[in-house]
Amino acid sequence: MPQQFIRVRRAAGPLLAATLTTAALGGCGPLVAQQKTLPPTQLKSELLTAPTGSKPFSRGTLAPGGILNRDQFVDGVFSAKDQSTEQADIAQQGFKYAVETNWKATNGSQADVFLIQFGDSSGAENYVSGVSEATSEEEEPAEPLASLPGLPGAEAWTAGTLDSVGDIRQSAWFAVGNVAVDLHYYTPGTADAAGLDRLVLAQDARLTGHVTTPSALPAPSGVAPSKSSTGPATATAADRSRLESDLVPLPGNAQPWSSNSSNGPTGVLNLAQFLANFDPSNIPSDTAEEQDRGFQYAVREDWRGADGTQANILLLQFSSATGAQSFTLGYQGGAGDAVGTGGTYPVPHSGDSMAYEHSSLDKVGNIWTEDYAVVGNIAVDVDFWVPAKADRAEATALFQQQYAKLMADPTVAQAANEAPPLPTAGS
Repeated sequence: MPQQFIRVRRAAGPLLAATLTTAALGGCGPLVAQQKTLPPTQLKSELLTAPTGSKPFSRGTLAPGGILNRDQFVDGVFSAKDQSTEQADIAQQGFKYAVETNWKATNGSQADVFLIQFGDSSGAENYVSGVSEATSEEEEPAEPLASLPGLPGAEAWTAGTLDSVGDIRQSAWFAVGNVAVDLHYYTPGTADAAGLDRLVLAQDARLTGHVTTPSALPAPSGVAPSKSSTGPATATAADRSRLESDLVPLPGNAQPWSSNSSNGPTGVLNLAQFLANFDPSNIPSDTAEEQDRGFQYAVREDWRGADGTQANILLLQFSSATGAQSFTLGYQGGAGDAVGTGGTYPVPHSGDSMAYEHSSLDKVGNIWTEDYAVVGNIAVDVDFWVPAKADRAEATALFQQQYAKLMADPTVAQAANEAPPLPTAGS
């Protein structure tokens, strides 16, 4: 899902990396050539080409055709409180226009890239230093800037926590003559430094060598454990059995769903089994995304109660808390969009659990409520159906029971206590 752009000094949204080479800036010949102001269509042709199979953000670019004037660039990129200052700053720096491209790749990563034309190289360099330093100082938690290997003058920054849709944001800035590069990169669950480097090198090559081949799709780099974690979760047979025992017991007189072609397996599931039941319409993309998040296995149960209610419960084990958080935030966001604020409510005494109640009957006459929560490195997905009319009290009781069952497991409870806070829309 596309990222939000508005940010504090370009600090709250995703940025990608680009590089400043000594060859591009050194020597009178190249520098004089780069001081020319390129026509917008020509500079736009120097933007990275999206990887094969990727799609543009659903909202498109910040202006039709991806060519932005000063108002469009500032209004789309900077937070409201900073826009007046930024308007004055970039005007003083000699801003001419900006061009933009963005995409969501098949591995779940996203990129948004700007090339910004200034009147001279000092304006581009001032933009790079000003925005990168402000990002490092103003984003919370504060994270230092880093250099990019082999690219003197380039600045890179990595967020210290997941954003509100479960991605880690990485940014990079550099200048080539009088063009500033402002690149944003998002990856589910964990940072991907190697992927950022590839994008930076590709954009630098495009500007300095007029390369026209598609950008290389960054390879998944795995999910690192959170800073406070003692290490990645294990996935032994004993672990799988233990997590399966953490599923709530079936209510009295309830019976499991019948086994047929529309109902997948229960018990312990590998990734292919999980996705075949959970989201069969988009398996290749989802496979790469869950692998990036560090999916290890899932456990599942389902039932039909004597009162006509039905439930389907999934506990998903990830190698780190950030992977579980990324999954949970992603699906909380999608469910919230589907039901709106009227159908969204927090589940008390259940950590960060959120419930999403659909307003209309499904094809068999039930009201569906879905619940997503994260407990340490376990993502929780509970689906509950009630005939004819929603029953929030009964749904809440089930969600609370599953949360309590997990927290009664010392292994899960320890991981929950060590996990960083779940990001919110304002974090």
